[in-house]
Amino acid sequence: MKHLIYICSILFLIPGFVSGQDSTKWEVSGSLRATVDAYWVNGIQARRDPFNFRLAGNPVVSYGDFRIPMGFVLGNYTSFFNQPYNRFGLSPSYKWITVHLGYRNLTYSPVTLNGHTFLGAGIDLTPGPLRIGALYGTFQRSLPFDSLRNALVQFPSFQRKGYAAKVGVGSKKNHVDLILMQMEDEPLSLNYDSLGNVLPGANTIVGLSSRFQVGKFLEFKGDVGANAFVRDLKAFSFDLPSEAPAYVQLLDRFLQPNASIYFTTALKSSLTYRNKATSFSLNYDRIDPDYLSMGSYFFRNDVESFYLMGRLPLAKRKLRIVSRIGVERNNLRSGLAKTTRRALGFLMLHYIPSGKWNFNAHYSNFQNRQIENFRLRSDTSLIVQVSQNAYVGAIRTLRTANNIHRISGRVGFRDISDVSGFAGVARNETRTYNAHFRYKISWRRSGFALQPVLTWMQFENFLNTTEQFRYSLMLQKRFAKNRLSSSLTTTWITTEQTQSNGTTLNLRGTLSWRITDKQSLMFNTYYLRNQYTGISGIPSFSEWRGTVNVMWNL
Repeated sequence: MKHLIYICSILFLIPGFVSGQDSTKWEVSGSLRATVDAYWVNGIQARRDPFNFRLAGNPVVSYGDFRIPMGFVLGNYTSFFNQPYNRFGLSPSYKWITVHLGYRNLTYSPVTLNGHTFLGAGIDLTPGPLRIGALYGTFQRSLPFDSLRNALVQFPSFQRKGYAAKVGVGSKKNHVDLILMQMEDEPLSLNYDSLGNVLPGANTIVGLSSRFQVGKFLEFKGDVGANAFVRDLKAFSFDLPSEAPAYVQLLDRFLQPNASIYFTTALKSSLTYRNKATSFSLNYDRIDPDYLSMGSYFFRNDVESFYLMGRLPLAKRKLRIVSRIGVERNNLRSGLAKTTRRALGFLMLHYIPSGKWNFNAHYSNFQNRQIENFRLRSDTSLIVQVSQNAYVGAIRTLRTANNIHRISGRVGFRDISDVSGFAGVARNETRTYNAHFRYKISWRRSGFALQPVLTWMQFENFLNTTEQFRYSLMLQKRFAKNRLSSSLTTTWITTEQTQSNGTTLNLRGTLSWRITDKQSLMFNTYYLRNQYTGISGIPSFSEWRGTVNVMWNL
């Protein structure tokens, strides 16, 4: 409730404050959105509460060089989120000074602080060529183990606090930043009987981020990080030996080593040529095994990759070619019994000869090769897996004085094969075929539109064969000079498997009303009925959801 009071107070004070000033200099922009939805289900456990509400917005108040961007989310979805759902934050700025308060997410580099939400305060200063930033806050709240809920839904966690700082020189296009990030769990924020297998950890990263514009068309990006990660703060401590590497000794100044500490490094780099719609990029990444950052939600580690990407327009930009080729490998420190090497290739063609025709095609090929490092026999290739994906499609558009016809179709396949058998003969093959057809006709004067869709998919492997047909019909109608629009979509899906069959019915209705140029109202209703027979283990159930959305553009 206190979040609602704060938000409403600010929203009501802004118009009054602005009206007391020179209104010609004040500007209010952004949007607000209120959502209320109801839910009913029969046959399975409820996947959400029967009633939910949500209020969200991103208003911005400006006065000359002074700006206050705000963002907030308020609702009763808290029980479905491990971390707080209700959030409020703002980042007021004046010329080269920006302050961050409340719930914010900032990025210093891809290998240090990278978009993780925190509750706290921060500041960015860019006087002249200097680039200075700092923040401190709570990055994770404590969450006890709940035996009544699935661990995948609610995983216990310690309260985590930390800070990050950067000092650099340059501009957005040309700069070098030195970054320090340090975070630590609070061991006393959880009772020991509610920990499960979770251990309190700590993380310190020293990073360097750079970006340089070389001439008019070349751009270089480079990010490196030296990482110290403590898995368990309760492990016994020790002093580092004098012969430790220089970057390890540097990290020792910020974090006390113990028996659970490990040190890793990360490098991400790219060289890009960009000239209008043409671009080529050369990328090299090397991320050590177990490299993790508490300032990032996800990190792919134990990988070394090298790839080239390109985007080339031809024939007066009627033809666009996008491609990517490269290689990857893991097991960078030879700690695994097997090394996986991956080759990848990607090609996409998009051809628009006129406003009536649109053609596209796609092909990708990925190969995984697993090498045994400790060989006791002559075989060197343990696993070779090839994945291929391709599709072709076309769109035909025909416009007349009264109607617009649009016909589109696409066919494709995907094949995953293990060719590590004798003489490269494929085994354990998995194939997927699909076809899609869509036709839409729109009547200009009446505002009515009709769209039938047919989709076919077949999946097969050595255990099972699944065939699915999807039939869909959509009706649209616009009223009141396009201020009021409605749509109804019906979808019928039939699924046939080796040991079971099933049907699914989807009904979706939408009614949208643009009240004014800044206000709109939308109603949505959705019904799902799922029925399966056989031994598939999939339950039969019915589900309904209704939603009301109110939107304001400030």
